[in-house]
Amino acid sequence: MSLSLSLSLSVSICLSVSLSLSLSLSVSVSVGSVELDCEPFLHCKISNFVQNQSFVQGLQEELLQLNFNSKSNDLYKFLQVL
Repeated sequence: MSLSLSLSLSVSICLSVSLSLSLSLSVSVSVGSVELDCEPFLHCKISNFVQNQSFVQGLQEELLQLNFNSKSNDLYKFLQVL
């Protein structure tokens, strides 16, 4: 087994165990660029997930050209693309 594969598996196992413990104990945990936070609700943050800035700018420009319609009910309000 190569060193990089071994390190990758070690990080993967560490991440898996840490996230499982975080979920079961309702505590925040951070492993590398992945952060699982339980406050104010359970969510996961992956830093530097998209590293190509031109892709992000292109995606932003494309999304800003879409027409959004407001939808709402008693529980929530959101914008929807038709």
